[in-house]
Amino acid sequence: MNAHPRYLTLAALSVTFLVGGCGSRGTGSQAAPPPAAVATPSKSDVLPPMPRLDDPVYAAMLGRINGEYQRWLANPGAYLPSTAGALPWPCVPPQPARDKLAGIPDARDPKVLAAYAKQERAAGMKRGTLKPPGVEDARVHLLKGECVKGALQGEVELLAEYTSVSTVLDNETRIPQRVLKRFVAQGGKPVGLVYTATFHGEHRSSKPSSITIKSLFGSFVLGDTNMPPRNVGISYMRTEAPKPMFGTYVSITQSVTQSVPLKGERWKLVTYNGPTKINEMNFKGEVMHGRSIGYAYEIKSPYSSDPLRIPASETCYDEGEQIKSAACDVD
Repeated sequence: MNAHPRYLTLAALSVTFLVGGCGSRGTGSQAAPPPAAVATPSKSDVLPPMPRLDDPVYAAMLGRINGEYQRWLANPGAYLPSTAGALPWPCVPPQPARDKLAGIPDARDPKVLAAYAKQERAAGMKRGTLKPPGVEDARVHLLKGECVKGALQGEVELLAEYTSVSTVLDNETRIPQRVLKRFVAQGGKPVGLVYTATFHGEHRSSKPSSITIKSLFGSFVLGDTNMPPRNVGISYMRTEAPKPMFGTYVSITQSVTQSVPLKGERWKLVTYNGPTKINEMNFKGEVMHGRSIGYAYEIKSPYSSDPLRIPASETCYDEGEQIKSAACDVD
């Protein structure tokens, strides 16, 4: 597992603050410009159908975000609202609170650092080898929101921007990110369901390859703010790379995730590739704990007419560390 579970489920769900007084929705109509050098969906793309979720609550949540997802696919460059009509902040919480409200990852969060340290120990790596991505140039535009008694109240819409910076060995990668969040606030805090849409395309590397690879990523998540989480997410990744002689390889991945609370701190993350369930991972709090099951499935290969066959697998985790245990009795 290469990322902290929180970011896997919310992706990530996955920003920027401009500070300033009271107001309602901004009036700007100009669409935010898309990042440069990104892949573009084609009307000829064939995407797999959505999974059928038996629980009516989850099925309704999936239906809501699928509507947003389809609108974005039709024209990614026009999906995000303009920041031209952004409002001044009606009430300004401290910077850490604003960052958390907007969903900016915090590389200094003790829980995040502890999760990375566990991964290092499990892999026998030197301490400090794995580091969570840093954040630069964070800004958050308030598009809708009112201030009551010094705190955000009612319907809120934020559009956040930041650059995620990660380093592997001596190669630094910078990824501009944009996050749209909609929720209802009470006393400055989200209540009920929170909608989060995260986008990125262009990757800037300190050691760029001679091959230009274009990509486009979109994540759409609807869920509560509880732990264990209850949410549903759709993620899309399109990658375009030149073939050795001519033409372009195109790879498209679409997946759906479902976070289901269990007993106490326990919960599970179920992932679907199209309508097919491909894995179930169990968690305790914010770390993997219990059995993780991968189901055999096939995906289309961009390099061959034969599909890529992913074999079944099964692993066991104890408080975030992978262990050898057939019974996986870790409770």
